[in-house]
Amino acid sequence: MLKQRAKVNLVKDEELERLMPKRVAVVEVALTNGKVLTERVEAVRGTADNPMTREEVAAKARELMTPVLGAPATAKLIERILDLENVKNVRDLRPLLQKA
Repeated sequence: MLKQRAKVNLVKDEELERLMPKRVAVVEVALTNGKVLTERVEAVRGTADNPMTREEVAAKARELMTPVLGAPATAKLIERILDLENVKNVRDLRPLLQKA
């Protein structure tokens, strides 16, 4: 993974920043034969114009929270948040937000 990651160069683009709050991305891939492939995405995944599915949101939350809360607590928190309309008291979520 680190070997592949070392091949990535993230470049800040002032032109794209001026488009904020719209989130646009440009990806360029330089192949070993010298050819460069470019793709511009006008609405980054996870924005209002290109929303993630419920499953994608849960997967992203799981990936980010599991190292902090642990798998069982993360699963329970995601389950409760996705059923938030049935949470009678928001204070019931507090124990789920604490480290194991």
